[in-house]
Amino acid sequence: MLPKNPDAAEWQAHAPVFAALGDETRLSLVMRLGQGEPCSISQLTQGTRLTRQAVTKHLRVLQGVGLVHGLRSGRESLFELDPKPMEAMRRYLDRISREWDQRLMRLKSLVEDGGLEARTSMASDEEILTTVYRDFNARDIDSILKFMAADVDWPNGTTGGRVDGHGEVRDYWTNQWAVVDPRVEPVGFRREADGRIAVTVHQVVRKLDGTLILDRMVEHVYAIDGGLIRSMEIRELAKE
Repeated sequence: MLPKNPDAAEWQAHAPVFAALGDETRLSLVMRLGQGEPCSISQLTQGTRLTRQAVTKHLRVLQGVGLVHGLRSGRESLFELDPKPMEAMRRYLDRISREWDQRLMRLKSLVEDGGLEARTSMASDEEILTTVYRDFNARDIDSILKFMAADVDWPNGTTGGRVDGHGEVRDYWTNQWAVVDPRVEPVGFRREADGRIAVTVHQVVRKLDGTLILDRMVEHVYAIDGGLIRSMEIRELAKE
């Protein structure tokens, strides 16, 4: 299915012409008719291994997309090329080419200005953190630790203070999950001036029997370097 965008209708208008010219035999017939005078089917088969029936079949396709018109000369049927569909197709391709040139220039500017690197970094960090939150809710510590530096600095949201490194993070979460059932869902990402990424999180904490303890929005601020989380801090959001 073609995407719903302003170019879709124009592409649909030209697509049959592209399809018709995608056949080698039909393309050769168009090139032959483009040399000058209208031709009969006999003339179009001369010097080829094509039968009259095959040429007739291909001419019907070309007529169907407006590339060829038939006319009568006495008792003989002649065929001539109508260049208008190809001229329209060429204008379409020229416009697409200009647009791509403009996009490439913008891309070049982004690369030179460092904007592309920043956008790519933001997207990569979002993917990492989205995966981490998913694995946290699945209680998959091993998968999360793959995204953390060995000396990761992590907040202890239960008793306060900090935990350091994979071992302490594992123990912290294991002990936490033994008494409560926390769920965290990221709802927004933004890059801070210092390069860290702040994540707005919907946090819900329940007792193991399902009793609600906490339901709030909070902000987690991450330092990520080389695809690994170096540190995280919990930041309270201002109440509206």
